[in-house]
Amino acid sequence: GSDHINITLGNPKLNQAYFKYKVQVKQKNKNVTIENSNFIKPGNAITKISTKKLTMSPGKYPMKIIVRAFSLKNKNAPLNGSVVDATLVIQ
Repeated sequence: GSDHINITLGNPKLNQAYFKYKVQVKQKNKNVTIENSNFIKPGNAITKISTKKLTMSPGKYPMKIIVRAFSLKNKNAPLNGSVVDATLVIQ
């Protein structure tokens, strides 16, 4: 088994905001946060997430990818955000 997920959570180069990503996987009726990123500058990305906090039993698990945007001029000024529902498949 692998101890990480290869994934690209990026911030487009022309974007006028920092991004922060939070990734949660639901296992045993609990949401387990496997990523809670720092500020990601435009043009940068996360490409790997550790799975060490997960029970790596084969199956399909609900996953939420939460993205929040913050002003480039003031990191304390939230702009907007979104939530993407996904499925983590462990084989």
